[in-house]
Amino acid sequence: MAPVPVTEDYYRILEVDEAASIEVIIKAYKRLALKLHPDRNPNKGDATKAFQLLGQAYETLKDTSKRTEYDSLYYSSIKRTGSGQQHAQTSRSQTRGEAAQIASYVKAQQERKERWLAQDSALDSVIFELQRSIRQLESQIKYLNSIAAAEAAAEAQKNGWTTWLLSPLYKARVESEEEKARKDRQRQERRVEKDLKERWLTQKREEIDKQKNLRDNLKRELDRADSADQERIRVIQERIRLRGNAERQRRENAERERAAKAREQERKRQREREQELKRQREREQELFDRYLRELRQREKQRMEEHLERERKQQEERAREAAAQQARARREALSFAWEDALSGDRTRKNLCDHGGWWPKVHGRAACPRCYETWTYLLQCPGCVLKACPRCQSTIRPRRPKHGYHRGMRSPSQIPDYFDVWD
Repeated sequence: MAPVPVTEDYYRILEVDEAASIEVIIKAYKRLALKLHPDRNPNKGDATKAFQLLGQAYETLKDTSKRTEYDSLYYSSIKRTGSGQQHAQTSRSQTRGEAAQIASYVKAQQERKERWLAQDSALDSVIFELQRSIRQLESQIKYLNSIAAAEAAAEAQKNGWTTWLLSPLYKARVESEEEKARKDRQRQERRVEKDLKERWLTQKREEIDKQKNLRDNLKRELDRADSADQERIRVIQERIRLRGNAERQRRENAERERAAKAREQERKRQREREQELKRQREREQELFDRYLRELRQREKQRMEEHLERERKQQEERAREAAAQQARARREALSFAWEDALSGDRTRKNLCDHGGWWPKVHGRAACPRCYETWTYLLQCPGCVLKACPRCQSTIRPRRPKHGYHRGMRSPSQIPDYFDVWD
């Protein structure tokens, strides 16, 4: 299992420098141990934890190997983490300021929009009134034009050829001077009124165009200001995003570095364990090989001793067998040949040592030549034993051509006797 990574600054806990000696660390520990002991701080809930952390820092920094491992593996990361935390705090303060700027821009956009809505509403009212005035003026001008057109049509009809043709039949009405003057005055008044209303209509149209242009200008100014604020907001948001990405990348790099160091440390410990295990296996193998060598040596020595005993026993048995064979030869010589050749003529006359001599298995010496054989041949008619070579001289020979009277003809199949003939 991988060890738990250290996240505390032991130098800061002991209030010493990075290059502090062992004596300085011991003095700092004794001073802080008296100060932070839980018995002297009964009202502090974290007194025990602080005292334990002080002990961990002291145990780590007073040991040279642990201190070197701590400095190389953890302390640089802790310092970078501290600077990273300070950088993160600065980044958060900048983010808060930029968020306030974004809020101010959004508020300004809302205020501008509210002002524009009020102005747009007022301009819509003005434009609506102007449009209504324009419609009234157009209606009045149209009415005046219709009156003028009616008078022109009546005058044209009065002076037309139809009226001239019908004048003998119908007598035309004659207008007085006063009536002519009145009509002429009314025409002039209507003309003046029409001209005036047309000028008013032109002014109203110009005014409505002016109001519409004003509204469009206000809308363009609003859009331009909103676009500028939106661009500022986008720039700030992009800056916040880039800073956040950089901060996240920094944290990921720090985490990867810590993980890589932890893995490297674990690999180092694994290599040390493997080397120690290899050395242990080598020691065990060496002990086992030594044990095997000693065992083989003892077994070899035991086997040599056993072989030596066997050899001596075989020599002893061979000597005993030789002596026994010598005794057997002497006994056989003394008994067999006395009976077979010189002592008992009656048995000799009765046994011609012919026929099939069966084998008598077992190592024994021939009573005649004293040679040792694995078997001897025994005469079927008497107790005489001989080796195959001596048996061929003792057994009577048969004639190879013809046959004697009273003897059966020889078999065509070769037998044991033919082999020895």
